[in-house]
Amino acid sequence: MKFIEYLLLSAACCLLVAGCAPGGSGVEPSVPQPAAQEPAGESTGMPPEDVPDRETDPAGFYDWRVDQMFLNRDADQDGTISRDEFAGNPAEFDVMDVDKDGHLSREEVRDYVFARFVVPPVSSVD
Repeated sequence: MKFIEYLLLSAACCLLVAGCAPGGSGVEPSVPQPAAQEPAGESTGMPPEDVPDRETDPAGFYDWRVDQMFLNRDADQDGTISRDEFAGNPAEFDVMDVDKDGHLSREEVRDYVFARFVVPPVSSVD
């Protein structure tokens, strides 16, 4: 059962970090495109040079990705992602909805993403 949970969490995180465009089913790459392929401000709302580098500033990068998800998915602009606005599997939504209110807050999404990608796992090897 742990393996299935791991797969669900991994898939949810991929959807979150990808920041799917509203109304679409496609997923953008999780790494920003080079400036030559993505003109300033066109799809991200930020010039490419202002996107934090994932390798040197992972916290800044994933904060930016969470912001992008909310810009792209929060259709009613209430500051949360509802089930209808969420692009992933309902079971994945349930994992992230810590307070079980039926909406994903920015804090819930950020905490989930940071736990998965920013905070290094504790090694069990001594």
